Amino acid sequence: MAFGATPLDSGNIPIGSVYVPGTGFKALQGGTLFTDASSNDSAPARMEIVGGSKATYAYSASAIDVHRRNRPGRSTRVSNQNGEGCSR
Repeated sequence: MAFGATPLDSGNIPIGSVYVPGTGFKALQGGTLFTDASSNDSAPARMEIVGGSKATYAYSASAIDVHRRNRPGRSTRVSNQNGEGCSR
């Protein structure tokens, strides 16, 4: 099956588009218009995650406190951000 034609603007120039399976090419949708300090207009592309898609990033944060005594024979305590830990 061929992809078909992309949408055109009023001057017959192809506009930004995406392929929608089973439907064909559709124009991209933009977000809220933003004007910077140099009077340049821009807008973010509007996107969404669909069923079967996977996020391609992960976020993780961890804080570890290490308490160490400078005297020989003393223990070192390692704990996480919840205060849980163990002595070594």
